[in-house]
Amino acid sequence: FYPNRVVMFWRRDDQELHEHVDHGEVLPNHDGTFQVSVGLNLTSVPPEDWTRYECVVQLKGIEDILVPLDPARIMTNWGGDGGVQSNIIIGSVVLLLAAAVGVFVGVFVFKRRNDSAKQRLAGSDTSSADPGEQNPAPEAQPLNTEVN
Repeated sequence: FYPNRVVMFWRRDDQELHEHVDHGEVLPNHDGTFQVSVGLNLTSVPPEDWTRYECVVQLKGIEDILVPLDPARIMTNWGGDGGVQSNIIIGSVVLLLAAAVGVFVGVFVFKRRNDSAKQRLAGSDTSSADPGEQNPAPEAQPLNTEVN
């Protein structure tokens, strides 16, 4: 539209609505005209009452433009393929986060096991300068069956 002065609002049964209405900004188009939006939250309105609603556009110098609420003309982010697509995106993000947590936990457990194994090996090290001088534990020595 042109000029950039316009008034838009929703009304029900010829009464202007102020609740559940979101007034958008006046935005310029590339051709010197302007655009504006006014949203109506219909979550609390039963579909059978939609015929009672209309959008009113007022431009100076012309008669009001009345646009009845028509389900075929509603632009929304709900339902349709968009809902399936957003579910796929959300599921993928959750799956990636779960995989990242799994990798982190796996690396943590692996490092912890390696560290404790290294500590056990370091603690049981009885090496000396001459490996032949090591005395194995009595149960690891060969059984002496000679009788004196």
